[in-house]
Amino acid sequence: MTLTKKTASMIGTTLALMLILACAGTNPANPGDSTPVRAPTSEPIEHRESVAAPIEDVQINVAESFPAQYFVAITIGLPNACYDFGESIVERDGETVRIDVTNLVPADATQACAEIYRTIVENVALGSDFDPDIAYTLVVNGESYQLTDGNSGSAQQPSNPDMTDVPAPIESVQINITNRQTGEATLTIVSGLPNGCAKLAQFDVNQRGDVIAVIVMNSVPSGGNIACASIYGIVNNQAKLRSVYTACETYPVEINGEIRKVQAIDPAVRCRAPQPSPIASDREQVPAPIENIQILATKSLPPQYTAVITVGLPNACYDSGESEVTRNGTVVFISVTNLAPADPNAMCAEIYRMVVIHVNLGSDFEPGVEFTVDVNGKTAPLNIVVSPPSSNTGDAKYGSPFGISQGSSVNVGSEEMEVTLESINDSRCPANVTCIWMGQAVIVVSAAIQGEMLGTTEIILEPQQSTPATASLGDFVITFVSIDPYPGTAGQTKAAQVATLIVQPKKQSGTSGNVDSQATAQLRVETVSGSPLTVRLITDIVGGADDDQNLYCQGVTWSLGDGNRIAMMPGCVMSTKGSTFSRHWEETYTYDKPGTYEVSFTYGPLAPATAQLTVN
Repeated sequence: MTLTKKTASMIGTTLALMLILACAGTNPANPGDSTPVRAPTSEPIEHRESVAAPIEDVQINVAESFPAQYFVAITIGLPNACYDFGESIVERDGETVRIDVTNLVPADATQACAEIYRTIVENVALGSDFDPDIAYTLVVNGESYQLTDGNSGSAQQPSNPDMTDVPAPIESVQINITNRQTGEATLTIVSGLPNGCAKLAQFDVNQRGDVIAVIVMNSVPSGGNIACASIYGIVNNQAKLRSVYTACETYPVEINGEIRKVQAIDPAVRCRAPQPSPIASDREQVPAPIENIQILATKSLPPQYTAVITVGLPNACYDSGESEVTRNGTVVFISVTNLAPADPNAMCAEIYRMVVIHVNLGSDFEPGVEFTVDVNGKTAPLNIVVSPPSSNTGDAKYGSPFGISQGSSVNVGSEEMEVTLESINDSRCPANVTCIWMGQAVIVVSAAIQGEMLGTTEIILEPQQSTPATASLGDFVITFVSIDPYPGTAGQTKAAQVATLIVQPKKQSGTSGNVDSQATAQLRVETVSGSPLTVRLITDIVGGADDDQNLYCQGVTWSLGDGNRIAMMPGCVMSTKGSTFSRHWEETYTYDKPGTYEVSFTYGPLAPATAQLTVN
């Protein structure tokens, strides 16, 4: 069986730039006006201070419009869980445009905060009032960038760029058993979209004997002068396999010409990790480039420490290798390797990728002593947590993370809302065991307002989940962020585990008057002329408020009725004043054989939209 799926101009260059326009707002600041423009804050500021935000990256994007529109995508660091984005202030002085970006921090410097470093992207519209003969300078929190190149001439009318197909970066590959009795299984491949111009062009699956042959290609602009939004999206490609599969057995999967050994997974069966394949054993272990190191401490007693390491893979032929931890006095050494190609002359796609690994460091660290973590020569301090914050009682604010242990309750917000963690079921693969199935964490949460029960709900946190793990209770959304300490770490017991949650009201409005939050998805199907088995699926999201935070940064899933589905999490760009979320979605799909199929479209929290179609 050959599965063919081609997308129809879903995230092309024009749409990518429209996404930038939408995220930056429909009323961009006029750079010719020196009046500062301030981004809105999500809630009133009480007992908090503004500080300069760390800037991780600055991307200048130019829309293919006439006249050219300029946008700046700023990646902002939030040093710990108590930090929130504050505002961005834009000022212009002649040929210099300044943007000052701030974070909000607690006024109380002694407040206990989870050491979790996060990043967000703030999109700022600069308008079009720029002379193409002048080289302008952009200054973001004191760092200077070249806004324009000073070349003479006017921006041309936008045109459709030439596109070329390239192998897609592969994030993960899984064979999942769907029926243990019959051996039925599905193949799930998560591929990447490196920027806003990239789109999935081809996903073909063909079974040749025991080998599952897969081609996953992206379509990208051929030229190097196309402005693309600097966002990384993922596509969840899934196909139903026709052979019989056994849990824990390994099977060869050839992806874009590269063979991988993939172990079949049954959620009810715990498997040993497969033995290294001959291909892997022939490959050399080389030191991996280290992009970033973060040290996290759990809210437990004693605190458990984990190193979160961002590792670089220099090209498409490199794979993640092994890690080893040693300790010498106050320095913890971590050696991280990559698997280099067995053939040094192998042709490899020059795609620099990054993977994140978690290395358990234990809890044997004496308070008052300065420890350092050294990863392949790159160092980071290990800050000792003297007294972890209590998670059993206390108050929390809407939109702010808080810790809660099993059987405990926390008061949230200003409406006498009480949230209780009823139970924890943590089946994640222990840190001291190698597993092919990473497991999941499941919690049961109840909530009440002024003593009146809102209900009880279950929330599941999957490994490497691309969308938030959320559930609704009444008019509130509960987000399951994490659970610590990780199973298998020293001193870990069920009673000591702490779940981190965020509670938010569903309706959040920055405008006056009533907010229409009743958004619905409407799905229709069109046949493609000349291709009897090819259909175009079109969905429009109608209703709902443009400033409803619950409709931003949501995953999309197309279920195609033949056992296959396509799921994607586009690059997440948060809303700003005047912005809109993506309301129009299209997908072109070719069926293997005639028949009647029921298709559905799911967008985040909205109810699925369904339609029945017949192809001849």
